[in-house]
Amino acid sequence: MHLSNRMNMSENNKSDQKKTKEEIDISANEMERLRRNIYRSDKEKVLLFSQMIRTYNVLKKAKVTHKKA
Repeated sequence: MHLSNRMNMSENNKSDQKKTKEEIDISANEMERLRRNIYRSDKEKVLLFSQMIRTYNVLKKAKVTHKKA
């Protein structure tokens, strides 16, 4: 491995360590949500997935009727 590659890797590690508090909270909340969802039944997972698809389709068709000034 060349010295320049090592330097780039160390710079990447430093940038990864400079996460804001908000990013850390989001990842913690995301992990909690994933842990909850692991234990859902297959039927519940399918229902949640279909709800997500319906919501996506509704939002995709939505039109903005007014704009804030």
